Amino acid sequence: MQTTSQRVERVEAVETKMSFALPQNVEPDPRGSGLLRAKTLDPDRMGLPENYDHQPCSVRDCSALDDFTPNIVEHGFGYIDLSQLGSLQEALQRVSEAGQVQDSDASAIRGALRGRSFPIGNGKRMLVFYIAPEGFIMRTAGPNGRDMNPGASRNGINNHIAAGAVHVDQDVDGTPVKQILRDNAPRVFHHDSPLHNNARSPVFLLNIWIPLAQETAPLALMDKRSLDRSRHQLRYGLPTDSFLKRSADRAVNDIWMMLHDQGQQWYFTSEFDSRRAYIFETLSTPHGAFILPGEDRADARYRQLEAIMAALHDGEANAVRHAAQPSTDGSDGSDGSDETGEPLTLPLRRSIDAMEAAIAHASEHADALCRGEGVAQWRQRAQGAMDRVVRKSIEMRAVGLMIPDVWPLNRR
Repeated sequence: MQTTSQRVERVEAVETKMSFALPQNVEPDPRGSGLLRAKTLDPDRMGLPENYDHQPCSVRDCSALDDFTPNIVEHGFGYIDLSQLGSLQEALQRVSEAGQVQDSDASAIRGALRGRSFPIGNGKRMLVFYIAPEGFIMRTAGPNGRDMNPGASRNGINNHIAAGAVHVDQDVDGTPVKQILRDNAPRVFHHDSPLHNNARSPVFLLNIWIPLAQETAPLALMDKRSLDRSRHQLRYGLPTDSFLKRSADRAVNDIWMMLHDQGQQWYFTSEFDSRRAYIFETLSTPHGAFILPGEDRADARYRQLEAIMAALHDGEANAVRHAAQPSTDGSDGSDGSDETGEPLTLPLRRSIDAMEAAIAHASEHADALCRGEGVAQWRQRAQGAMDRVVRKSIEMRAVGLMIPDVWPLNRR
């Protein structure tokens, strides 16, 4: 059988759709600032697709771009190398295997990063000197937008879904930094906003975003230079009652939503694991998750393997063989045409190949597997392939100080 990896070569960009604020939900900012504001959605409607403007976007893959290395100062995002932090990698491995973060893991992750400095290019380093207790969360998303924990509470560290709407996480003039810094945030933090900017400050409010698995629902980041902030950046009040415990004066977080424009430039990184992390500007960098071409195929294979596992549990060889056949009626979660999307990134192709190989093996050896011959090994193989197409990531809010990359400042 010809594999997906054999069919398609690596591409420099994928064509997809990203989710922006609906133009009809935009109004003048009542504060009289001359800016625009997006109407706040009810919390129970925030996840509904019809509340967003889904626009086609070309998202360039940094893994395939030999001539592009993002830099947080120039582009608004970049990378830090985590590969040498042994205690951090051990904690991340525990989290990846468990599928959730324990309090002890969160403490270990914070402790491994706090006080470390990382080279960020241009002769600079970023010293992470504070990590906020609030904002440390784990996100999980299945292929093709599948919710892996339906009905689960989003309050706390775990069970958060991928954030699909394009946004900036914090308004430098808004809640809660307004209260915390007593209106001094614009003077303290490096930032770009529609009303003002501060390019001189070496102090950054940062998102640190660590991928445990990112073959589906990857994070896309906008090159901040391509954003017309006065026209396309919208004030937005985000209610936090459903996922944060805050006092009444800080219950609505002031963030930014975005309008779409063809001039906006987007990037993601397909070959990405916990040995590196994104750092990006909490106050300035638009970002959001998106669905890759081929995720519908991955979702269909995932559902087939679930059905095969259920049939094996019941010892029904004919049911195993039936489940191994591609659906033509949409019962496996696809649109019924089977080849609903061709994967365009190497990691996703490899994982789909692994799932299809496990399906083919189950079909060919259904009788033996139902007798228990090699079933444990097959389950381990199949579950590993399924796990790889579930996006898992950890993110946290930190304060960083940009320093020269010279001795003795670069000793850590």
